[in-house]
Amino acid sequence: MRKIIDAIFITAAEICLDFIEPWSFPRYKGTTNIMSFPVKELRRLLNCYKTETQRKSLRRLKQNGLVEFINKNNVQYIRLTKKGLKRYKELALEKMVIKKPKKWNGRWRIIIFDIPNNKTRMRNVLREKLKFLGFYALQESVYIHPFASIGEIEFIRNFYKVKPYVKIISTDFFEYDNKIKKFFGL
Repeated sequence: MRKIIDAIFITAAEICLDFIEPWSFPRYKGTTNIMSFPVKELRRLLNCYKTETQRKSLRRLKQNGLVEFINKNNVQYIRLTKKGLKRYKELALEKMVIKKPKKWNGRWRIIIFDIPNNKTRMRNVLREKLKFLGFYALQESVYIHPFASIGEIEFIRNFYKVKPYVKIISTDFFEYDNKIKKFFGL
């Protein structure tokens, strides 16, 4: 049931956010003024689930404080709460996958970071996430990937609240890149 609830939540969240890409979330920081969507339309879009499953899932999402329902002009709308937006970001990060395009554009994305010692945990979590996403570690605080988008990297550093300490470099030249090209199958 948890997978179904998450699937319904992700669908509702993406609709409420008007299919805004996850890395553009900083503009929503500190606000609940996120778009709402008619529940009737949401249920129509969720027609792959039984009506009772939809009802239970939406009720559970409301009980958990992830969504709220608003009535305007006799129409019921669903809207993400701050807690819901945070949960959606977590799910987006968990499900993030860097896809290999058919043809590489020849650009490397290099991430360098110098995170202070009082944020050691965040530094380690960031390293693990980069490794999980397939980044190649050049050094302990330098990672490289040929396919990652700037937006995906931006989302990661915003999510972990380390943006001031993480720099992104995009370049088409990288000396001694044969080993790294082999790693990525290029």
